[in-house]
Amino acid sequence: MCVCLGTIEDVDTEFNWYYEASKKCCSAIKKEGDIVKCKKENKVLKSIVPRFRLKIIVYDNTDDATFVLFEKEVQKMLNKSASELLDIQEMKGDRYGFLEAFTQLLGKKLLFKVDIPSKHTSGTNRNFTVINSMDDQKLIDKWMGLYMKIESERYKQEQIEYESVKDVEG
Repeated sequence: MCVCLGTIEDVDTEFNWYYEASKKCCSAIKKEGDIVKCKKENKVLKSIVPRFRLKIIVYDNTDDATFVLFEKEVQKMLNKSASELLDIQEMKGDRYGFLEAFTQLLGKKLLFKVDIPSKHTSGTNRNFTVINSMDDQKLIDKWMGLYMKIESERYKQEQIEYESVKDVEG
C-alpha cells in the first residue's frame, strides 16, 4: 500500500470505463450462452448492473502511472453512478463512447491510497488500484508536511553516508 499526491492528467480511453457486474458482490460476470454467471461465486444471476472501472493517468511531479478507479471512487468524484452515466450515454446513442463527465476529473489534485501488488517490481506493471482518494486540502497539507520531513531526513542521511565514504577514500 502506498499514499501519493498526484494530479489526474488524462483518462485512458483505450479500455471501456465500466464492466457488467453482479448486483450482490460487484464481481464481473461471465456469459455461457444465454446464462449469465458471477465470476467470483459462479452463481446464475437474474440481473446485472454496470460498475465503474476507469483508468486514469496520474502524475506526481516525478513520473506518471495508471491508476484504476472502481465504483466507489468514481462515484465520489462525479456524484453519479455508472448506471446513471450509462443511461445518459444510451440516450445519446453512444453506449461505449468517452463520457463528457470524465473531463471534470482532469487537473484534479488528490491524495491517492493505492494498492501495490506484492509481486510488483519497479518499472514493470504501472497499473495500481485506488483504494481511496481525497481532495481535502487540510489533509493534503498535513501529508505534504510529513512527506517533506521524511525527505529532509533521507537527504541528511545520504549526506552523512556520502561524507563517511569521502573520509574512507580520502
